[in-house]
Amino acid sequence: MTNNLSRLGGIAAIFGILLSIAYMFNPVFLGFGALAFAVFIFALYRIFNSESAGLSLAGAVVGIAGAALLAFLTLTSQFQTTQSNATQGMAMWAAFFFPPLVFGYLAYRHPGAGMPRTLGLIGLLGGVFGLLNAIFSLIGGGDWMNPNNPALSPFIMGTYLIGMVLMLVWLAWTIILLMRRKD
Repeated sequence: MTNNLSRLGGIAAIFGILLSIAYMFNPVFLGFGALAFAVFIFALYRIFNSESAGLSLAGAVVGIAGAALLAFLTLTSQFQTTQSNATQGMAMWAAFFFPPLVFGYLAYRHPGAGMPRTLGLIGLLGGVFGLLNAIFSLIGGGDWMNPNNPALSPFIMGTYLIGMVLMLVWLAWTIILLMRRKD
């Protein structure tokens, strides 16, 4: 992999974050942010492909498919701003929490790929909490804001907040490493 693809992945992740934040103003920005994030996921796939071809391919396929579905939902106005759609929630999980789970695991198992084990552990934990959030949200009817069982609310919000903080730390650290990467 060339330095250009690593840097492009880092730049795409920065744009993905900024566009995802701009979602507050217009949901269409989330679609473009998800597409930018797909480029970041592809860069990670290329880094870890030689370490574990099958798992890195799974991470790329699920992550990019989730990003594409999320982009489709937002760009075709199928996106519900109440975030009560289970399909939408799973697309967001696949795009934003599955890549840290898979590539965090790979970074932990293969520190020779240029990413420290601590980064891998942070991504892995962020992905696990994101997975727990998805499970609790689905049990609650798919609406993480208003679950059909109010007793699930603390679990849904707790796993979301912990997973999101860990994912953002993983993302920021990974962006820095991609931007500095020398192959």
